[in-house]
Amino acid sequence: MVAAASHRQKAGPMIAMLLEEYGDEINITEPVLMRAAKNPWKGGTAAFALLLNKGGDKVKITEKMVSEIALEGPVETMALLLNERGDEFKITKDVIISATLNKKEMLGLLLQQRLNEVEITEAIIKASIKTHYPETLKLLLDNVDEKVITARLVVAAADACFQGPAKISLLLNKGGHEIKITEDILKAAMGNRFSGLEITTLLLDKYGHEVEMTEDVVKAAVQNDKQGSDIVSLLLDRCGHEITITEDIVKEALRNWYCGPDIMSLLLDERGHEICITDDIMRIAQDRGYKKDEMLMLLQGWKSGENVTRNQLSV
Repeated sequence: MVAAASHRQKAGPMIAMLLEEYGDEINITEPVLMRAAKNPWKGGTAAFALLLNKGGDKVKITEKMVSEIALEGPVETMALLLNERGDEFKITKDVIISATLNKKEMLGLLLQQRLNEVEITEAIIKASIKTHYPETLKLLLDNVDEKVITARLVVAAADACFQGPAKISLLLNKGGHEIKITEDILKAAMGNRFSGLEITTLLLDKYGHEVEMTEDVVKAAVQNDKQGSDIVSLLLDRCGHEITITEDIVKEALRNWYCGPDIMSLLLDERGHEICITDDIMRIAQDRGYKKDEMLMLLQGWKSGENVTRNQLSV
């Protein structure tokens, strides 16, 4: 039965045949039912309908089953379940969180049919932010008050690995003037290895006059080992008058494994008059593995007054 319920092409016909031939001997177990429920192919929903009908009142619809279908099942199967047995279960927070991990149609169906049962909480929105799909986040935001949008959610979006710029835009548009750009939001944006530059640009464009460039914010930028040099360049260009290059910022730049030389060259070129190459700084550079010689040459050249830039090193 499990194999038949899982079949890619003929789950429906195979289950129908088995029920016709051996109906009185077949016990509809939860594993068989759920295998059909999560079968994404065309016959999966048909097989689920047959099994559900055969099992009748003996099949108890639990929250766990509904959550699993919301997470992994096709929307057609959930629609069938809501139609046939919807009065036997509630749409809980866990079911909605599971649906955010599926395609947007699953969440859309649940909100359309059972929104009155659902309180869209910060936890649900945060779970949606962690998924691949900004479309599910939009569906949730369309059904909440702007007061639900907290700084914690904006931090989560700024830190998101997938579609961060799209997600943070949705939150900012929904939250409007209620949202204050905190240090934690800026640190999350600048530390984002995948889309930190795009998110930081978005925040500066929208809230530039409200953004405060603290030492910790700049340290988060120089620690970004993928987009650090581009983000630092943006900050110096847009907010340079607010930024003081401290020794701790320089030390964090030196510890940046991949972008360190680029960031240090940029800092020296743009703000070298503020930077003192101390013994501690040289020790940190000496402890580097990757591109250690390049970093040491850069610092020693600057310390001796030769002002060697990264462009000169590459030549």
